[in-house]
Amino acid sequence: MASPPGKKKQSPAASAPTNGGGKIASLDAIKNVSIPEQYVAVSEWGEDAGCLLRGLTVAQVEAINSEIGEDFDFRATAAMVAASMVEPEGVTTETLIDQPPSILAKLGPVVLRLSGMDEEAIKEAESSFREG
Repeated sequence: MASPPGKKKQSPAASAPTNGGGKIASLDAIKNVSIPEQYVAVSEWGEDAGCLLRGLTVAQVEAINSEIGEDFDFRATAAMVAASMVEPEGVTTETLIDQPPSILAKLGPVVLRLSGMDEEAIKEAESSFREG
């Protein structure tokens, strides 16, 4: 069906229902999503010492699950934190396994929150689903 003269033809995505009043995201917006980062102080590493963590991507979570399995233990937490660590560079799962458990207990929940995998994020996501 041709557009009326003088009127631009809209793409199907532009004219599709928005399901809640918002607009449909562009592919560029999806590809360029910002992943949150946070500096975390780790007193065990020295006074004023810490690290910069970034939320994980689905690909990183899948890689950890493939390598370690889905059992959530200290090794999985160490792998998750190592994958999330932006700075200092070069920190590996093995590096973190040799650290006191208190460090993983501090950093693990931060990674989960930054990645949108903590309990609060899961509850929020579940509440946004609509039946239909």
